[in-house]
Amino acid sequence: MLKLDGTCIVPQPGAMDVNLTPELQAKLDRVASENRRGVDGYVQELVASHLDHDVWFRGKVKASLSRLDSGEFLSHEEIGLNVATIVSAATTLLRRCASGNRFTNGL
Repeated sequence: MLKLDGTCIVPQPGAMDVNLTPELQAKLDRVASENRRGVDGYVQELVASHLDHDVWFRGKVKASLSRLDSGEFLSHEEIGLNVATIVSAATTLLRRCASGNRFTNGL
């Protein structure tokens, strides 16, 4: 394949062409350069990272839905109590800090 700049690219088996808008191509070129990476390597790293995250995220969602299906969940009231406990503890710490008290392990 001959590119517009006169260089030649030999397609590799399993290689994929991706058409980008000129704006997105310029942004990709800039970011890859800022990261001192070649565009191809940078795109492969981004795609691999995105796919890894997608697999992880879908696994977490699936596991959470399974727990919900089996009846493992907190009620609205239980969540409210947990949030109130956290807010109360944070407020106490902030008041101690504002009054100049030093923190100890026992708080």
